[in-house]
Amino acid sequence: MYAWRAANGKNSEKKRRMANEADFAFRQAFALCPWSKDTVTGYVHLLISENRFSDAVQVVETALEMGPHSAEFDPLAQEVRSHGH
Repeated sequence: MYAWRAANGKNSEKKRRMANEADFAFRQAFALCPWSKDTVTGYVHLLISENRFSDAVQVVETALEMGPHSAEFDPLAQEVRSHGH
């Protein structure tokens, strides 16, 4: 919800505040389950939208190492790496 509001907010102050809340919520969810596809994908896309490519790479690489189904994150890893270059 925070990520959606950050992307679709009417004014820059509210968008910034919602982006900060989305970042915090994603960090909490990622700490609890770093292999959740929804969490990792949502967080990576938030980070990319904020031009935080090195953070996005770190999140996806952690998911690749930690998850029982880490191969699911290969396409996302490629996407992140293509944005960073």
